[in-house]
Amino acid sequence: MNAVPDQFIRQLSGAALLLDDPKTELDTLTCIPGIGNATATLVLAFYDPANYAIGDRYIVDALLGEGHGMRLTDYPKILKELLIEILVDSIFGPLRGHTIRNIGTSRT
Repeated sequence: MNAVPDQFIRQLSGAALLLDDPKTELDTLTCIPGIGNATATLVLAFYDPANYAIGDRYIVDALLGEGHGMRLTDYPKILKELLIEILVDSIFGPLRGHTIRNIGTSRT
């Protein structure tokens, strides 16, 4: 198998990150040989973590159910679910293991 030239990868990925359309960004990144949807979402998540999440089969199974193929239309739902989980964890994480009755008496 021939190696993909670094300059090709840099130019194509740079062009993808200039776009403001998630589908086109994903489609552009997956044009690079060896880059599938999961790797492309990883690149986008590192580039803009506030707006992208890594979309692999484990996340899809956990959020959408086993056997559900990842579709581009699922991506906003997955991101929303992950952001909600992060928000809930940041607000309520310190309260884990406590009940309503012992929150005020906790000395931690």
